[in-house]
Order: sequence, then structure tokens, then C-alpha cells
Amino acid sequence: LATFLRLGLHSGKNIVKVREELEHVKCYLQIEKERFPDLFDVRYEIDEKILDYDMVKVILQPIVENSIKHGFDNIDYKGLIVIKGYERDESIMFEIEDNGIGMKWDGDLTFPQSDNPLGGYGLYNIDRRLSIYYESDYSFEFCSEPKKGTIVRFKIGKEIKKY
Repeated sequence: LATFLRLGLHSGKNIVKVREELEHVKCYLQIEKERFPDLFDVRYEIDEKILDYDMVKVILQPIVENSIKHGFDNIDYKGLIVIKGYERDESIMFEIEDNGIGMKWDGDLTFPQSDNPLGGYGLYNIDRRLSIYYESDYSFEFCSEPKKGTIVRFKIGKEIKKY
């Protein structure tokens, strides 16, 4: 828990190395595995070449949290989260896939804002933060189907445009 909080706060800085972002999500998942020991497994497919690039912090954890809170809600089988990270051309790609309950999705990428007046780290906020730091050098995709799970993909440039 202490490591999770330390990495999430990161001395008030918004930029971390990919390896720190992965460590943050691993700490979060360790906490969730303690809470729900038989609910899900996790598999990492991370290309080591991306570990020393900079990225905006606290991007992966809220996506993974959505898998656990929404995707694995009332499932009667073991969930699986697969976290992939790799280089593609001049970009870094991430994919977070789960085998959860999925949802009907019309493909609209206009994410709703949180109802919480204090905000949050939902998909809307992730998309907004990526657009601020990477300007047009990012993409964010969400695909989901009932009973087939959910995939969240995002691409970021190897260099952050705005600090």
C-alpha cells in the first residue's frame, strides 16, 4: 500500500517512467488480489525497450480498476487481465484486455464526465490528460462486447509534448 501511494503521488510530478507506471499498477493489483484472491489472474506482456520512456502517471491503474469493478462484477469464472506494452514505429502502445462481462458499446469515443464533483480517473479523465500532455500524438480506443470482455488501447508518443 505504501509503495502504491508513493508511486501514485510521485512527489506531485505528473510524469513518470513506464517502469514506474507499471510498478504502480502491479502494487494496485497486489492489493486487489489480497481482497479478491480467486477473482482474477494477471498476465504482463511488456517489451523491456519501453521501460525507460516517460509517460503521464496514473493511466494504467484506473483502466485495470474498471476491469475489476465492472468487468468482473458477479462473474462465475476466473477473470483474466492482460496488460501489454510495446513499441510501434515512433509510438508506445498499451493494451489492457479483460475477459469480463463486457458491455454494449456503440463505438462513441465521447466519454462521459464523472458525476463526482471532485472528478476522478475514469476514461474521460484519462483521455483528457493524454490529450493535454501528448496533444495530437496519442490515440485512445475502447472496445467492449457483452460476454466477450473489454479492450482498452492507447498510443502515446515517445516524447511528451507539454510538461
